[in-house]
Amino acid sequence: MKGNSGKDTPALKLEGYVAQKSVSEKDLKLNGTVLSSEEVEIKSEVAGRLLKIHFIEGGFVQKGQILATLDDREIDAEINKLKIERNLLQIKEQRQKQLLTAEAGTRADYDLALNALQTLDAQIKLLEVRKSKYILTAPFGGIAGFRQVSEGAYINSGTVLASIYSISPLEIEFSVPEKYAALMKTGNSIKFSQEGSDQQLTASIHLIEPFIDPVNRTLRCRAQFNNGSRIVKPGAYVRIDLNLGRNQKTIVVPAKAIIPDLKGAKVYVTEGGKGVFRPVKLGFRSENFVEVTEGLQEGDTIITNGLLQLKPGNPVSITSFFEADKTAN
Repeated sequence: MKGNSGKDTPALKLEGYVAQKSVSEKDLKLNGTVLSSEEVEIKSEVAGRLLKIHFIEGGFVQKGQILATLDDREIDAEINKLKIERNLLQIKEQRQKQLLTAEAGTRADYDLALNALQTLDAQIKLLEVRKSKYILTAPFGGIAGFRQVSEGAYINSGTVLASIYSISPLEIEFSVPEKYAALMKTGNSIKFSQEGSDQQLTASIHLIEPFIDPVNRTLRCRAQFNNGSRIVKPGAYVRIDLNLGRNQKTIVVPAKAIIPDLKGAKVYVTEGGKGVFRPVKLGFRSENFVEVTEGLQEGDTIITNGLLQLKPGNPVSITSFFEADKTAN
């Protein structure tokens, strides 16, 4: 090829990669978030003075454990007063029953005495239900967060005392691109690691959203992690390795050889000593490689560097070849 001076344009010395079919591992790299399997704010249903906090911030609490008690002395006094009245009404009810049995009293008098006793029993039961709300308990076992109030404070109905987080098991939430939705199955395992750690942990997918997000075109999934050693905390960011199985033999090329295009993607290949565009359709993508489902044949030489300076039709000379594992993982 000659330039404006009439001289042949020197061939660009570039790196290439010879397309070959290989069996690839579909290892998808994703980001995820750790969630508590259960999480609740402990709120008071009644107003009153906080007498005692029975949990330690950051400590483990058992299901049903008392977390806090409010001052219930006033309601206790009301219950005791009604119980005294009940004793008197019960004596009256028994007397009216004896009179009715001896045909010395009327059914109406007995019914009034019985009704008064039953009404008072209902009032006592109502107060006892109210009294139970002055004791706050843990609905499930977990870790207690920071407390928001102090002992001796007067709190209103709805005041948050603290939060309880269930940390065993935990949920790992992540989303996969729509094109992999059909490969997602409950029971499949995922590998994940926490930020700042290379330790690989294993979780099992147990929930898959029944629809595709129409905005992001992704499928949301959740995996369950036992977390018996409590090494993972809710809210953490995790890196996920999701293996979707082995492909049949397909062509994979280095990701750096792919040129984004308005119509999809393309690559430079060598034809007759020149670089030419070749439109391609892409499949599975890993960190370093991309699966090419259409547009390339085995033996095609793809150019892997110098793509910005290369123009279609430029003479090229492949002086080195990209060396890397040809699998997609």
